[in-house]
Amino acid sequence: MLKMRFLFLSLLLCFANISFAQIYYAVHVQGQIQFQNLKKNLGTGDKIDATNLLNFKPNSWAILVGEKGNLFLQAPSNKDSIATCSKAIQPIAGEKKQANAIDYSQVDNLQAYFEGSQFVFIGNDFQLTLNPEFYVLSPQLFLIYRYEYNERHITIEIPYTKQTIFLNPATLYTYKGEKIPPHKTTNNSLYIFNAVDNIPYSAATLNPIWLSDEKVKNEFQALKKAYTLYGKNFDQMKQGYIQYIREVYGKTDEHFLSKWIDNQLQ
Repeated sequence: MLKMRFLFLSLLLCFANISFAQIYYAVHVQGQIQFQNLKKNLGTGDKIDATNLLNFKPNSWAILVGEKGNLFLQAPSNKDSIATCSKAIQPIAGEKKQANAIDYSQVDNLQAYFEGSQFVFIGNDFQLTLNPEFYVLSPQLFLIYRYEYNERHITIEIPYTKQTIFLNPATLYTYKGEKIPPHKTTNNSLYIFNAVDNIPYSAATLNPIWLSDEKVKNEFQALKKAYTLYGKNFDQMKQGYIQYIREVYGKTDEHFLSKWIDNQLQ
C-alpha cells in the first residue's frame, strides 16, 4: 500500500511538472538551434518549453518571449553546445525607458534626436516631421544623407513633403544603380544643404539599424502568440512590442513605432 501511494504521488508530481512547464515562443533566431530529439531547427514563431533539449551551432542565439517578458537564449558555455531550454535562457539586460525617451511628434533638434548613437529605424519608409520653428524645408534648403562605403563618400538627397522627411533605405542606399548594404556603411550623417551658397551644414550623426516592415511584422506576430496565450489585450500587447524593440534592438522613435503598430497590426 505504501509503495502504491508513493507511486501515485510520483505520478502526480510528474503530471504537475508537465502541466505547468513554462511555455515560450521564439521571436528572433540567429544562426542554427536544433531541437535535439526532433532534428528540427528552431524558427521564428515556434513554441518551446523549458524541458526541450537544444543543440546550438557556433554563435547561435535566439530571443524568446515568456509570461514574464523577453529572454535571451544561448548555449550555457562554449564547451556545452547541447542544453535544455531552462539552462540556456536568461533575462535580457536591454535598454530601459528613460525619462527623456524619444517620443517626438515633431523634431526640434536632429542631433539631440539621434544623439549620435545607435538608432533603430522601423519599416521600409520611416517618416520624421520637423518642427518648422527650427527647420524650414524648401527647394533651396533641404536635408542630405551622407555615409562612407568602400572608401567612397556617398551623398543622397532626402525626399520630403512640406515638413516631413522620408528615410527610405531603398532610396538612401542606392547609388548610381548600385545597391549598398546599410550595415557595411560608416559615418552615417545628416546635413542641411543650402542650395544658394552650395554649402552643407552638419545636422546629426547616427549609427542606424534598419528593420523592414516584414521583419518587424514576423517578430511581432510571434510575440502575439505568447501574449494571446497569457491573456493580454491589444494595448498591453502594444506596450510589449515597444519594449521588445527597445530591449532587443535599441533606441527608436516610440511615437512613430506606436503609430506603425496601430496601422500595421490593429
